Amino acid sequence: MSIFKGIVEIFKVFFRLGLKKTRTRFFIIFSLSPILLIILIKTLEMGGLLSRGSTAEFSANMISFLFFNFLIPIMAIFLGSGVIKEEVDDKTLCYLTSRPLSKMSILMGKFSAYFSIFFLVIATSICFLSLIANFNNLTNIHLYIEILGFNLAAFLSILAYSSVFMLVSTLFNRMILFSFLYVFGWENIVQYLPGTTQKLTIAHYVKSLLPFGTSQGSFLITQFEPTPKLWAVIILLVITGISLFFSGYLFNKKEYVL
Repeated sequence: MSIFKGIVEIFKVFFRLGLKKTRTRFFIIFSLSPILLIILIKTLEMGGLLSRGSTAEFSANMISFLFFNFLIPIMAIFLGSGVIKEEVDDKTLCYLTSRPLSKMSILMGKFSAYFSIFFLVIATSICFLSLIANFNNLTNIHLYIEILGFNLAAFLSILAYSSVFMLVSTLFNRMILFSFLYVFGWENIVQYLPGTTQKLTIAHYVKSLLPFGTSQGSFLITQFEPTPKLWAVIILLVITGISLFFSGYLFNKKEYVL
């Protein structure tokens, strides 16, 4: 069986299995729950209790902060670590590798399935939040450009983070602690330092793509110096490509003790 056909077969299996996982259901509920808050705020705005446009501003800020600072990195940690670790812990890796499929097909198929599920969850939430918050402004073309921008940033963010964490999981057995330290330790400190140091994080390039201005707010936010969007896209794709390549190479070479 060719690598592509193998990836498709594995994708179908793990896409169905991924939807049934408790972890996936938790992320779905957590990702969609802000919609209820936006509905409440929009109702208050339409009732005249809040200024016009306050819901749209709050929604954009919430997506920028909650999704890209917390939800997406956490999802990516479990996505990246789960591709291999789940099979090793459940002792099912030997059954997968005994099928007439290459290890690369197994790795890429399962990664693609989990990535697709999590991206669809995030994209759905972003779309609903933006459309509800701008309910009285749905004919504005800039709204859909903003939604597209958020979804592009989410797509590349999940892709880059999860591929890096999958690479780490092929190198170390206990990588979740390292991943959390990287995201909530290293990135939270370095990305707001002035100069080129902040470019040593994935978050820097992701936030360079966000359509909502990041130059407003606290002193820390004002230290952010975005990379041009085209370069940010290229760098995130390069990070993803390198991580996926070495993940596949190491997974193919490594012998796992079950």
